[in-house]
Amino acid sequence: MLQTAFGEQAMGRSQTFQWFSRFKAGRTATGGDERSGRPVSSSKPEMIERVRQIICEDRRRTIDEVSMLVGISIHGVKGQFHTTVVLS
Repeated sequence: MLQTAFGEQAMGRSQTFQWFSRFKAGRTATGGDERSGRPVSSSKPEMIERVRQIICEDRRRTIDEVSMLVGISIHGVKGQFHTTVVLS
């Protein structure tokens, strides 16, 4: 029914029911819930520069090694690795 009225921009049926349940339970905010875990730090300029330095010092280092040295996820290093090595 919502998709008929609003087209493709409307939420799906199951997501609509989830939000309905949340508001029925007393939720008033529409923002996301707080999540546990480490904050995203791989995109900070200091981390980008640190990864670039490590890669430029020894281009034979693996992504796993760089990830452990800098302390960010492998996924975070992969994005920076692509811009540092492939695009340079």
